[in-house]
Amino acid sequence: MRRLSLNLATRPLRNRRLFAFLGGAIGLAFLVTALLAIILFLRFTLKKNDVQAGLRKADDAIKTSQSEQKRLATQLKEVARKDQDIVDAINSIILRKSFSWTDFLSKLEDALPDSSYILSLAPTLVDDTRVQFRFRVVSQNLEGLLALINKLQELKFTQPRVETEERNERGQLASEISVTYERVL
Repeated sequence: MRRLSLNLATRPLRNRRLFAFLGGAIGLAFLVTALLAIILFLRFTLKKNDVQAGLRKADDAIKTSQSEQKRLATQLKEVARKDQDIVDAINSIILRKSFSWTDFLSKLEDALPDSSYILSLAPTLVDDTRVQFRFRVVSQNLEGLLALINKLQELKFTQPRVETEERNERGQLASEISVTYERVL
């Protein structure tokens, strides 16, 4: 028969090894977890500092490039302003060279009555598309002059104005006319 071991003490001894083992395992797990959390915290703090340093460098680079862009824009405006006179002069030369004298003179010839003739012609460039002409014309009478003015208006010459009129020694009417010609570019 086996012997029975009865503990009749007021505080019986319990098997505390299991509790100590479980407590130790939980404590060890807590320490390992805390150690891992501290390592991860330090690692991410260092990465965060590196990222913040990179962001500061990027911000500095952006500010530097923006100031460089402003400086270059200012230089570009100065160069454009300085060279604008030259560009305008060259453009006006090109526009003057591109003027179709044959079109203008053929329209003027179409407007001129058979009994009239032109004594002088003086062109003046008003702007890029308009040229103002002053010319002296000799007509047989007032009807020829009015026919010329009406024909000029039909051919899209604008603002025809008779500036002076006088009779010459033959009795013909010599008139100075100012008219604006809008050319097609």
